[in-house]
Amino acid sequence: MGAWAYSIFKLVTDCTAQTSPWPLPALGNASTPPPTVYEPSICESLLLAEPPPATQNCSCSCQPSPSPSPPMLPSSPPVPSSSSSSTPSAAVPFCNRTSTKDLLAQLNAGRTACSPDASEGDQQDVCGYDSICTAIPNCKLYECDPGMQALKQVPCTALCQPRFLTMEDAKISDDGRTMFVGLTAAPAPLSRVPCAAIFEPYSSLLLGGGGALCSTSTMSLYSETSADPVLIAKLPANATLRAGQNVTLLTHGSVLVSAYNTSRAFEGTVEVRACDSCVSPTAVLTGPATISLTSCESASASFMPRVPPTFDASNSNDPSGRAVWADVTWTTVSLSQTPGPQPPDLNAITATRAVAPVQASMERANRLVNMSDRLILALTWTEVESLRAGFTYTLEVKLTSWLDTSSIASTSFAVYANNSNPTVAISGPAVQTAKISSGLRLSAEVVGGVCKGRTVTWSWTSPTGWSGLPASVQSGQQLIIKGPLKNVTHGQSISLRVTATYSGGGSGSADVVVVASGSAPLASLKGPMGDVLDNTTLLFNATASSDPDNPSEPRGALKYSWDCRRSDYPTPCFTSSEQGSQEQGLWTLPPGLLSSGIWHTITVTVYKNVNEGATPLSATSSVSFRPRSATTPFPRGTLSRLCAAAACSAPHSTDRNLTVLLQLAAPYNTASTAATVIVTWASAEAPAVSGLTAVTAITNPSSGLPAGAFQLTIPAAFLPSAQSSITITANLSTSSSATTNGAATLTVPLNGAPYCTLSSTDPAACFTLTTLNASFPSAAFTLRALGWADVGQDTTSQQLKYEFGIRQAIVLAGGASITTRVVQQLGAAASATLVGLPQGSVQLYGCAIDADSSRTCAVVNVTVSPPADGFNATAAMAAINVTDLLQANDQNSLLQAANQMAQLARAAVAVGVNSSNSGGSSSTTAVSELVGNMSVALVQAMLSSGALQDAEQAPQAIASMASLASSSTSLPDKAKDAFMTAVKSAVETLGGGGNSTSSDTTISAAALNNFVTQLCRLLGASLPTTTSNSSNTTSASSSSTAGRRALLDSQADIATAAWSRLKDLLAMSGRIGSALGLQAVPGESYLAAGDNGVFVSAIAMPATSSSNSNGSDVKLDIKLNAGPNAVTSSSTAASTSSRRRVLTASSSSSDADAQLVLVAAAAAAGAGYSIDLQYSPSADTALALVLAVSSYADSFPNSYLLSGPVTVTWNAASSTDSSPPTLDGNSSYITLTIPAPDYNSSKAAACLSYNVTAQLVNNLSTAAMYDSATHRLSCNVGSVGTYFLVEYSKDNNPVVESGGKSLGVGALVGIIVGGVVGLLLIAALVVITVLIAARRGQRRVATNSGVGETRTPGRAGSASAVPAVNSEDAPRVAATQAIAEGIMERRAAGADRPFTPRRLMAPDGGNRVIPVMDGAIRDGDNADNKGQDVNTRACAALARQESQL
Repeated sequence: MGAWAYSIFKLVTDCTAQTSPWPLPALGNASTPPPTVYEPSICESLLLAEPPPATQNCSCSCQPSPSPSPPMLPSSPPVPSSSSSSTPSAAVPFCNRTSTKDLLAQLNAGRTACSPDASEGDQQDVCGYDSICTAIPNCKLYECDPGMQALKQVPCTALCQPRFLTMEDAKISDDGRTMFVGLTAAPAPLSRVPCAAIFEPYSSLLLGGGGALCSTSTMSLYSETSADPVLIAKLPANATLRAGQNVTLLTHGSVLVSAYNTSRAFEGTVEVRACDSCVSPTAVLTGPATISLTSCESASASFMPRVPPTFDASNSNDPSGRAVWADVTWTTVSLSQTPGPQPPDLNAITATRAVAPVQASMERANRLVNMSDRLILALTWTEVESLRAGFTYTLEVKLTSWLDTSSIASTSFAVYANNSNPTVAISGPAVQTAKISSGLRLSAEVVGGVCKGRTVTWSWTSPTGWSGLPASVQSGQQLIIKGPLKNVTHGQSISLRVTATYSGGGSGSADVVVVASGSAPLASLKGPMGDVLDNTTLLFNATASSDPDNPSEPRGALKYSWDCRRSDYPTPCFTSSEQGSQEQGLWTLPPGLLSSGIWHTITVTVYKNVNEGATPLSATSSVSFRPRSATTPFPRGTLSRLCAAAACSAPHSTDRNLTVLLQLAAPYNTASTAATVIVTWASAEAPAVSGLTAVTAITNPSSGLPAGAFQLTIPAAFLPSAQSSITITANLSTSSSATTNGAATLTVPLNGAPYCTLSSTDPAACFTLTTLNASFPSAAFTLRALGWADVGQDTTSQQLKYEFGIRQAIVLAGGASITTRVVQQLGAAASATLVGLPQGSVQLYGCAIDADSSRTCAVVNVTVSPPADGFNATAAMAAINVTDLLQANDQNSLLQAANQMAQLARAAVAVGVNSSNSGGSSSTTAVSELVGNMSVALVQAMLSSGALQDAEQAPQAIASMASLASSSTSLPDKAKDAFMTAVKSAVETLGGGGNSTSSDTTISAAALNNFVTQLCRLLGASLPTTTSNSSNTTSASSSSTAGRRALLDSQADIATAAWSRLKDLLAMSGRIGSALGLQAVPGESYLAAGDNGVFVSAIAMPATSSSNSNGSDVKLDIKLNAGPNAVTSSSTAASTSSRRRVLTASSSSSDADAQLVLVAAAAAAGAGYSIDLQYSPSADTALALVLAVSSYADSFPNSYLLSGPVTVTWNAASSTDSSPPTLDGNSSYITLTIPAPDYNSSKAAACLSYNVTAQLVNNLSTAAMYDSATHRLSCNVGSVGTYFLVEYSKDNNPVVESGGKSLGVGALVGIIVGGVVGLLLIAALVVITVLIAARRGQRRVATNSGVGETRTPGRAGSASAVPAVNSEDAPRVAATQAIAEGIMERRAAGADRPFTPRRLMAPDGGNRVIPVMDGAIRDGDNADNKGQDVNTRACAALARQESQL
């Protein structure tokens, strides 16, 4: 029976109209294949005879559906079933209907009753010579009872059974995608089972290994009228089966068994025949339309290699999807005169000489052994120079497929002596597809680069007059139209043309055809799952299904059909016309209509209206359940999928772990009763699931899981790559003899990642490498993708995207390291030229990405040799003319120039360091200036082109900028300004924010983490540092009166700029945290990313109740880390697809931690939210600048800044409208643990809250606990927000413990002056003189005495408590604060402007703050007014205090 498991749930019925008998995907949003000519199935026969009433919406209701994984119990019956859910007209009695008779014929599956006691001759008369009469235990046949008008089973003694169970014939389908195998007898039903469970290993490998799926059905195999039993093997694109080869069935354990007797398996060997009318391949040949013998110098000539013309046939396609060609031959070259004023003479001698160069390149290509290498015809520069101007050359290539069919493609190019027109190309194939919901992206380029000194303008038009082309996007190098596309329908072809025009004259154009592809509807079905009581009404609701192409009306004009299947097929779900009631998207079944103890699968198929001739669009969703007697107790539960907020509407990607949650139903939802339930797991599609163990509240008390909840994470490596769905079963049993076993099931749609058809084990086999230059700094390689296919895509309706770049190992603070991808190209183009490569061993990478963002990547290793002696990196940088690049208006050249300059800058810096170490001198000023110029130019170009606002192009631009930013040790302020501007634009493509410009919400978690890391690197580079390269840096000391007054007079703009930058940092990292939160899965651990001193992590809150079943409060204890080690840990977990850490994290001395404790209502309120942690140690200087010139220095005279800002933020999913949890600071709170490597344990420490928007530092501080092992300080806080660490002298506590007010910093820095980063270069002065924060063991000066204090970071002792901050001088602190603010306010107002301070100390010296409401303070606002105008008294008091500074 174990071998029979595959057939328990999944049945192939042929009622789905399609061009091949392969069934629709069992679940998910895959497109429905086109109509069929095959024989109708059971349900279709019913519907053809008597159509359903108009009030019902079922058409053909037997769409193949996923079967539930069998409840692995001894009593489980083995086989599935199907029955139409439509209710035929009652005008004809049920038993008299033709459809019922057809149903009976198929239910009995050709079974013929016989008598084993009859003579051999009589038996042959009944059974024929190929069958024998065999007694069958419990033999039954179906018939229709005319009295009951219902189907029933009648007993029989024996049935005719075939003498031999074997294969009669096998042939390949015309398109090469399927193998049909004729069988000698009816097989038991199978649906999309691995062919490896039927064929022996070698045969299975020929069929495509694990990607080959087999089903059983009937079709007209030998005659137009026959209904022959067949086995259908769906061949993936990596199959190697050819005509003439043999396939052999398993001799033991095969799941291909007789429908009459499941103990008998089919066996034997058969030779596979060729297709009857094999479909020819489609040859596609592209290349330049013109070749100029004299070319201009391009603006990118200093760093881009000059590549000779190539002609590419790699976009040719075979109907089977295979990338293996039997032959590729470049056949002929013809010559013709190019029209012109003086065409050259064309004679035999001239023609022979003219074609000789091309003929030589053809012969060279035809000699290549590997057929995939022959697809590229590359001329050498010598051959190009030998071409004859004035002639037009025509090339042909002939491709022969493995089906022995051929196709020829040709292309022509004209040769000019000097062509002043640009040669234009559109990236990607000549025919591309665009998802209506995602929008359209096309990119053009000038082949060979834009001529130096020339400017190109771009124009996009539609020759066919497509009205969906907005005028606002027609003038860029990239055509970007955000989804959903307007004025276009599914299957519509759109012609687009791009024209590049040189300034001063000369233009070229290129055309592309874009086929609009509609999205299948998102099918959603809600209903009972697992074991259900048989005395309840069952409601199945599919009204939440939606149309992604129509977001304004997501349900649109959707249609529904329903199907019910039993696990004991061929028994139908319904034996009469009573089949419940159906409405639009609803199906209700009353109690007693379905059989108890039998598994049933309800499947809804959701259809969209499409134009005639277009590929149908449909999707299915299923639930499986088993009615059980309500009189016998049994454990029940519900399984649900836990998914990221950004991924729940799409099928689960098989390159990511799958997490499911089982919740037991009463009475097993208490801690005591749940402990008596034993849960085991099973999945037919993923057998390894049986060895997994779920997490519970007992095994992980801090998980927040309620009693009776079991959380199971299935590693991505366990998920089937070729299946469209996975069904998971939780088998429930108890030790009590009074109960029986139960089960819960869940079917999850899957989306498999693209795969390499040339190798099942090495995806790098589908990338070819061409070396253009292998020496630094001019190293360049072309990486080309070839032979990729997408799981489940039988057509080219959804083309793949490709990403190319460089893998780099980055060492983070504390020695942690991660590998990031520097994206150099992302889009439809299947090849890329990669530049900007460092010396030594380099890893190039390529990824194939499907429409749902699932990806498969491979690495190709290359070696870049050192430069020649005497190489000058700084001079090479200077040779990259940014002005020319900007003038050229070529985005691709700018991005490549940035990558190249980054490597040159690193080389120049390395030379400078070596020179300094050897006693010489080398300035980095030139390097810094060149990097700054490139940075500003790059950002300006990206902003003007819209690239930073596009979700596909932004990662490329940001990766180039991040590489550039990390190349120089000292960035000029203009570069920092440019980088922050770029981040602020690019972060909007992440989604998850109110201003999001992204229309693509399916970005993978891996791609998002890489993008976020690059953004963080730029954020860190944009922050002020403690070093200065400004020429106007001054020196002062805040410990003196003159120094303090100098700061008050001149530093407001510096602090304003620092505050503006700090505000941008926190806003951007907050948006990043929100995007990470959308990708985090509730119940799994956090996602983390970051670099360059800016780190962000996010975790999704699990759904839980406020109290347990026993009345006790639920407690959540969640921890997330942000920092170098958190990034490394998250990156490792993602790359290895291992089980993620469950709501816990390990501590690291370089990471900041946030431990969130939520109890009762606060725990329940977290559902639908994520929480992110932002840690920015590189922002300590910016924070110090803001605090330095403020009253903070007076109010906290002995405090020293120990950290950068740490921020905790709640983020709601788009569907969440409730408020986030409220923390009370006692039972529900956050514990922050922040690195403080320079903390002096002899001093006190505290966490201060900082409101960056209002510029308020809360002086109600929280005491910190020091851990000497990790050198970090911890403190409990009662709200989310931004915090930083300070230390201070225990003898003179500066902070008010209670009754104090917030310290206003805003008045001290005046009006915000955005972008004034030039003045940030006085950071060193402010940090040294005001905060005196020599955190790395340097000397610091205390502001209250001016006495030097040499301090060494505290390291001794174990974790020690630091006393709470307490101040006995609250009035003095508040007074000083108010005075300092007032001074700055008055100076900001100007000498000739009326001014009113916002805060004043009370006349008696008390700590009372007088507020201002929309104008001057009225006398009545001051209770201590003694007849004196408040404004006058305030100004006088401030003048006196200022004179004393």
